[in-house]
Order: sequence, then structure tokens, then C-alpha cells
Amino acid sequence: MAPYGFSREYSFWEKRSDTYAPATSTHILNLLPMMYLQSLANVDDEMHHISEPLCLGTLDVKILMVDQPSPMLVTLLGQTYTVRKNLPGQRLGARSWYWYLRDFLSKEMDFEWCKEQPCLARNAHCCIMVHVDDILFCGNKDYWMKTFLVKFAAKFKISYSELAGTVKFPF
Repeated sequence: MAPYGFSREYSFWEKRSDTYAPATSTHILNLLPMMYLQSLANVDDEMHHISEPLCLGTLDVKILMVDQPSPMLVTLLGQTYTVRKNLPGQRLGARSWYWYLRDFLSKEMDFEWCKEQPCLARNAHCCIMVHVDDILFCGNKDYWMKTFLVKFAAKFKISYSELAGTVKFPF
């Protein structure tokens, strides 16, 4: 049985390369928000600002279109079709999407991936947590706006949001 929190197709002890798609787990979900809050807590008062403004943002890729490993023939109502892209719900889709996204982030934005938690990655500007097509971002606000979102929007149809407002400590 896979450890709690991993996708049902991911076997921790016996990795199945045909359906491997890491997912977030409940103990990891708190990591980036806590990093963000800890960074804000380290600011003493309004006169002492951190050198780079931080951002906690979310990004959602709207349409996951990844090529099939090899085209697949399907027959529907007597007609044969060639399927070149992964279909929603297809078992190989999650694996293909993860590796496509990981390759994009590694090549385009120099992300390094965590071996113990393959849904976590970082570069010199931020840390991210990936859960299928949702990404939680914690890092430099300028990088979020001028690089991260720009590169994603050039490649994918996306929606995003950013935590706004000021957090005062103590609560």
C-alpha cells in the first residue's frame, strides 16, 4: 500500500514507471505557507523591510495537453481515430503531464527537484509545490510577476492568484 497522501497510482516501495505521478501529502501542504509566514515574521516593524518582497501565489494550468508516448488507435461508433494527446482520466496522463511539466520548469527556469518529495522544487528565486496541474509558489514577487507567470502564460492557458494584503505580527 502506498504511503498516505501519494496518488493512488504511485507505489512508494515498488515504483511503477507506467503510472508514476507524485502528489502532495498532508504534511507537505503546510511547508510553503509556513515559509512565507516565517519570512513575514522576521520583519521587525514597518521601518525594517526584507530586501526582496515575497509572494505566495497559486497557478492552475487549464488544459493538460501532453503527447501520447506513441499514438493510440481507438474505435468509437464504428470509426477509428488516432489519439495523439493524452485524454482526461487516461492512466498514463498523470505521469506524462508530471514529466512534461518537470522538464519545462527545469529547462526554462532552472528548477531542481526534491528526491524525497518529488512534488517540491526550487530555484534561486522561489520554491514551488506541484499537485497535478496546480502549483503553489513561494518566493520573489518580481520573479513571480515578470518571469514565472510570463513563461507559463506563453506556453499554457493558466489562471492564477496571489495572496494580497499585509500580515501583522503577532496575530
